[in-house]
Amino acid sequence: MKKNILYLTILCFLYSSIIYSYDIISVESAGRGGTFVAIPGDYTNPAGLDNVNKNEINCEYSSMIEGINIQSISLIFPTQFTGGFGLQLDRIDYGAFEIRNDAGDILRKFNWSDIRCAFSYGKRIYKEMYIGAALKFINIDVGNFSKANGSGFDVGLFYQPFDMLSIGMKAEDLLDVEVKDTQGLTQKLSSFALHSGIAFMPGKRWKLAVDIESKKKNVLNSISAGGEVKISNFILRGGITFYPKGGESVSTGFGYKLGKNLLIDYALLYGFDINLTHRVSLSIEFGPSNYARKHLYEGSTLMKQERWNDAIVEFMKVLEVEPDNKEALFNQYYAQGVLFYKDGKLKEALDIWKKASSIKPEEVEIKGQIAKVKKELEDKEREEIKKLRERIGKIAVLDFEAKDSVRPDLGPTVSENLRTILSEKFDVVEREYIMKIIEEQKLQMSGLIDTNTAVQFGKLIGAKTVVVGSITKIGITYTLNVRFVSVETGEVVMAKSLSCESENDLPKLIEEVVKILSQGK
Repeated sequence: MKKNILYLTILCFLYSSIIYSYDIISVESAGRGGTFVAIPGDYTNPAGLDNVNKNEINCEYSSMIEGINIQSISLIFPTQFTGGFGLQLDRIDYGAFEIRNDAGDILRKFNWSDIRCAFSYGKRIYKEMYIGAALKFINIDVGNFSKANGSGFDVGLFYQPFDMLSIGMKAEDLLDVEVKDTQGLTQKLSSFALHSGIAFMPGKRWKLAVDIESKKKNVLNSISAGGEVKISNFILRGGITFYPKGGESVSTGFGYKLGKNLLIDYALLYGFDINLTHRVSLSIEFGPSNYARKHLYEGSTLMKQERWNDAIVEFMKVLEVEPDNKEALFNQYYAQGVLFYKDGKLKEALDIWKKASSIKPEEVEIKGQIAKVKKELEDKEREEIKKLRERIGKIAVLDFEAKDSVRPDLGPTVSENLRTILSEKFDVVEREYIMKIIEEQKLQMSGLIDTNTAVQFGKLIGAKTVVVGSITKIGITYTLNVRFVSVETGEVVMAKSLSCESENDLPKLIEEVVKILSQGK
């Protein structure tokens, strides 16, 4: 009987060693062929804990070899400044066993299970470089026959120099994991292994990775390659692992996001030593986005240093994951406005600062900036108008010609409207004076439409610029043709042709003409 118990205990340790050698990787990692060490946010590498976006609870079920199954629950808790924490609890159920005598009679039945627990921590130490560590414990319970405990220690490194490229490393079980049971038997469950890898992320949808595992007596124990592609809320995964000493395993899987915070993952693995393995998990995210908080803080710090371009990049990262983040959007608009202002683009600065003010109307500083740039724009406009008035001088607007089916009285009406609006900024000859000169010189208003004649008339009344034009109508479309003619040179200073589909919209065209003239276009 004691011999059977000894054999049973050895068998228990052997099975535990096999299961323990499969690290506590996520279902997502398993679906990618086991690649994890360089994937951003994958907490299988403890260094990735500080790169996780939100708090997360994960529940998993795995169907392993020989009817063995694993139930897991984990909690991931990233913080803004103190790094990310992880806690994972696994129960490995080997099933029910029987002890029989030589005659085949059942002497005893028992259940066998192991409990594994891992405490992890990761922290960014410099820019996009992270380190992490994990302390693991295992408890083996073989009914009332044998109990044992052991522990292991991992460290990890993660570095992402570019958005599309990252590298990672994980030293697993720095000290050999050994357990000693109540029978006095000591067994090594796992020994040192080094995982290293590289990940490439072309665009936001793809993740491609290669991992290499090395062990003490086997420099190249395995090579894994895999990846995933995101299509809307669906993620498709696949991968393969090669063992240079013989054999390979393949995997596939998928993830599907339900709403904003619920994710279902599934992985199917097949290999030379594990046959079919099914793994499924349910993840629930909660709390604020850690990724967004970090980049918002980084952007705010850069703003204080007046590194506006770098700050904008950080705020854009926040808005990628939280498009409605008002703080990031406000700061981005503010920083962009500063850059426009520095480049002398006052109108653009005003427009974007108005957007910022609409987000936080109580912000006093942005109101001050808006008032400041408005005054500068008004001063600039006055100066430009002053220069334009000197260049254009006194303006004489002759009655426009009404052509085709346009009412005859519409020409003088439009001309008078133009005079009124122009007089707000320019020196304009009154129509009464124009008509007086026409009568004295016995001229016809219609004959003054010609450019050369208009120039001669302009000299006669002392104008520096003469405005002539016409109104035409084709179908329902009215077209206003306007020419500003220099009396000194006879050249057309500005010519515009604007259209509308209603006589009532002609005043808007007149306002547009004056606006164009005022802008010097």
